[in-house]
Amino acid sequence: MGAAPGSLLRIGELTRESVLGLLDRAEWLRANRCGWPSLAGRVVGMFFFQPSTRTRLGFTAAAVRFGAGTVDLLESRFAEGMSRPESAEDTVRSVSTYFDALVLRHPDACVVQCAAASADIPVINAGAGDDEHPTQALIDLFALRRLNPELTGLRIGVVGDLAASRSAHSLLRALDFFPPAEVRLISPPERRLATELRSSLAYPTEELDRLALGGLDVVYIAGLPEHCGADHMPAPARARYRLTPERIRELNPDAAILCPLPRIDEIDPAVDDDPRARYFAQSRDGLFVRAAVLERALIDG
Repeated sequence: MGAAPGSLLRIGELTRESVLGLLDRAEWLRANRCGWPSLAGRVVGMFFFQPSTRTRLGFTAAAVRFGAGTVDLLESRFAEGMSRPESAEDTVRSVSTYFDALVLRHPDACVVQCAAASADIPVINAGAGDDEHPTQALIDLFALRRLNPELTGLRIGVVGDLAASRSAHSLLRALDFFPPAEVRLISPPERRLATELRSSLAYPTEELDRLALGGLDVVYIAGLPEHCGADHMPAPARARYRLTPERIRELNPDAAILCPLPRIDEIDPAVDDDPRARYFAQSRDGLFVRAAVLERALIDG
């Protein structure tokens, strides 16, 4: 059994035309900036089995602003010492009839796929393990289109933990729809993009283990999470990839600095005042992209 119509589990499930349709709708919503009740009467379940701030609040705000109600199920429900836990798949299957759509985040990508297959309603992947975060990719494309309406031919640097960044994985896959002129994959050698994913991309990429920003139209800071154990990265190593006012002098004057957020120390706060720093605008516009995704699930799907 496949996922219900209107679901969004992987960015590759979309077509170029459907991506552009979602971005057009988000732009219309942004331009009109009014709480159209297009989702009135619907109820959306927010199932977050992993902590989240921007994604959960962003989807909740989008649903409420456009007329839908929301119900939260957070990871604490499954904490040790509480009632005997059941699998996420069983939870979704047993309660999905209470809702019109589910927004689901889980640390295991397979669970998101299985839960969507067992639900009778659309499921939106709000972050699945280290695999994908398709709605973040749409938000990223929306930000890129404000820089270049055609979206193609950009020179992009993607910086961070490319082995584990689901946001970077989805963005790189989404760029298959809009081939860039150049993509630099900038990461510590031990945190490079998986060879299988890199070889599947429809455009050439270059791997670098140092910041090289000259000539770029976009630098996308995917982040360097504070790993533990063997994946721990000491502060001096992290500092090699940190954006500072001095380092962004290499960027084109009309370039854009994007980041899915949160940041730990990957971007110096002093960069925030640079007009090329667009990550907070990127986050703000995410509201309209998420509203468009919810409309696709609840109306078009």
